[in-house]
Amino acid sequence: MAKNVLVGKGLWDYVSGDEVRPGSIAPATPGRGAAVGAGPSQVTPEQKRWDTKDAQAMVVIALTIKRKITPHIRSCRTFEDSWNTLQAMFGGRNAARIEFLKKQLDKIQMDEGDDIVEHLTKIRDLKEQLLSIDEVIPEKDLVSKTLNSLPPSYLTFQTSLTLSLRANPEPLHFEELVALLLQEDQSRKNKSL
Repeated sequence: MAKNVLVGKGLWDYVSGDEVRPGSIAPATPGRGAAVGAGPSQVTPEQKRWDTKDAQAMVVIALTIKRKITPHIRSCRTFEDSWNTLQAMFGGRNAARIEFLKKQLDKIQMDEGDDIVEHLTKIRDLKEQLLSIDEVIPEKDLVSKTLNSLPPSYLTFQTSLTLSLRANPEPLHFEELVALLLQEDQSRKNKSL
């Protein structure tokens, strides 16, 4: 998601290395790529523009990641450094990461009184993390995991949905289930008024 925001704001070139700080010896060198022969007080307008765009990209990444991840990039001097740090931590497709995310998805459980929107967001987040490393969870499995993660107060909803699905040859997609659960949640809220 951060990449999409950065592309939309015209900042992606700062992480891809396509946009190098003017006067830099090498792309994104520590200390903001000090210009050759330039002291700290001799910042050119082009360098200042680059520094501003780089800082904007840093803000996007800081606002996009979870708070518990922020300490890992706090000391990074450029956006590229931050991105590379996050890529090293989370970007790789490795068996341990895939297994961890799948286990998180398997054990996710909504407790009575929890917000359904937050619960569905957690499930969607795990699905998206798996997709980002090219691990696809079949729709049928995702629907099943979501239904099984609901608390006992949703048993009537689950039973009704299961019975109606048996009569329908088309499989239920995750997004359809989300819509049905949000309708159910709204109906429950309306009854409690």
